[in-house]
Amino acid sequence: MGHTPGPWNVEKVHYRHAVVDSAQNGKWDLIAETTSRENANLIAAAPEMLEALEAVVDAMQLNKPVNTFVSKVANAIKKAKGQST
Repeated sequence: MGHTPGPWNVEKVHYRHAVVDSAQNGKWDLIAETTSRENANLIAAAPEMLEALEAVVDAMQLNKPVNTFVSKVANAIKKAKGQST
């Protein structure tokens, strides 16, 4: 895998929003930093969006029913919009 695995979270750091990976050993890895909470939410949702898109492609290639991936897509969209999943 070429990117930092998710989940990624948004943390408020002074006047900025930091997108970080899940703390391991009590330390975060910084993924991105922005002044916009909305942009931070969208960036933080990237691992879930990638996973959802991969599920869609896999399901379509195997002619699986839509309900096998709809919840992954819906959860990724909610996270990107800053809504709890």
